[in-house]
Amino acid sequence: MQRRLMLRTCWWPRSGNFEPLLTVEAQNKLRWRLTSSSQKRLRVTLINASLHEVAKAEQMLTVLAYIDGLKRGEPVQALFTMSDGQPTYFRGKDVCRETARDDDSGQLDIGDKGIFYDGNKRLTIVWAKVLTIGIDRNSLIVHPTRGGTPYTFDLRNEREARLAHAVASAIFKQQAATAEPATQRKRASPAFTTPDEVSLESFDLGSAMNASA
Repeated sequence: MQRRLMLRTCWWPRSGNFEPLLTVEAQNKLRWRLTSSSQKRLRVTLINASLHEVAKAEQMLTVLAYIDGLKRGEPVQALFTMSDGQPTYFRGKDVCRETARDDDSGQLDIGDKGIFYDGNKRLTIVWAKVLTIGIDRNSLIVHPTRGGTPYTFDLRNEREARLAHAVASAIFKQQAATAEPATQRKRASPAFTTPDEVSLESFDLGSAMNASA
């Protein structure tokens, strides 16, 4: 009986159907329910936003701790495996690179042999051809030894760029440290002697004089 008092029907000529017409009391209750549900949705939205911010903060702290460890000399951690089976210590998705004609977008990998960019145009930068590695906001900048325009890779955010710069710098230093002893060994290699020099050094003058006496 109460439902009949709260809910009446009204004929709508345009739709040709009977649709419910709420009384004032029912409308007030419906508004309260809608307001209550809106508040609940708002709370859920705020909670999700807070959780998202907390997750972002935790990720940032993890990245900063990892970068600090790399600066202290801790080993670089392999994350993925490239197509040739070599490990990659950083992988960036949707990385933009400016070219002479147009912009490119692709995947950026940092490995033991160098920096690899897989976009519409592939690019490989071996460590021996790298002069310096820099960072500018969300961009990783690689200066080649031959000079000219540096390679600029625009990552999704500054956090990714800082991580890529730390990883690239750590591997670059490792490669430079392993290359220096090899260069020193090449420079310190003994000089070749001529046959005359060998014969003179191996000839004992004292024994020869005694034999002639």
